[in-house]
Amino acid sequence: MALCDATGKFLYVSPSVSKIIGYTIESLSRTGLWSLVHNNEAEDLLVKMLQLLKNQDDFIDIKLRIKHKNGHWIWCEGTVQNLLHDPSIGALVLNFRDISERIKSEQQREFDRKNLKALINNTSDLIWSVNTNFRLISSNIHFDNVIKQIHGNSIKKGKEVLIPCFPKEILERWKTYYERAFTGEAFTIIEFTDSPFEMASEISFNPIY
Repeated sequence: MALCDATGKFLYVSPSVSKIIGYTIESLSRTGLWSLVHNNEAEDLLVKMLQLLKNQDDFIDIKLRIKHKNGHWIWCEGTVQNLLHDPSIGALVLNFRDISERIKSEQQREFDRKNLKALINNTSDLIWSVNTNFRLISSNIHFDNVIKQIHGNSIKKGKEVLIPCFPKEILERWKTYYERAFTGEAFTIIEFTDSPFEMASEISFNPIY
């Protein structure tokens, strides 16, 4: 928690603030909020703060980077409440917490998602994944294009992959393949079909846990 005046100068900071950003309480008392905020978030914060100053008791949500004493940036989120009018407080009250690890995890997940998308689309192979309810989890563009040729439309994520445009015996055979993979078996088959056009495919099934 921290208290600051209308200009952003710190009036008080709790000891935990020093632990998060590395500055001593004494050094923070001589500086201001704006010297710590990353440039990419400063403008948005300024607009919110100016609006906040017009409304007593109101608060804003914040999510921004704050500069650590060592020079790196820490992601924080929290609230700022306008209690400047309150004679017992007379300050803007900041409550925030360090969310750097959460942001790092989110960024890593997004990188992994984009990386996987790039990998599965950088091949002429058809790649797709199916859950135990026979519904599509993900697919690459080559799988989508072939399904469009056969079915007229691609299969949307979460929709049934055993679509009725195929003959019943083919659907039953593919259902058996999927069920084998769901038990944990990894295997490869050669599939021949002449409907709606002649095609021979080598297909590998690999269970994902």
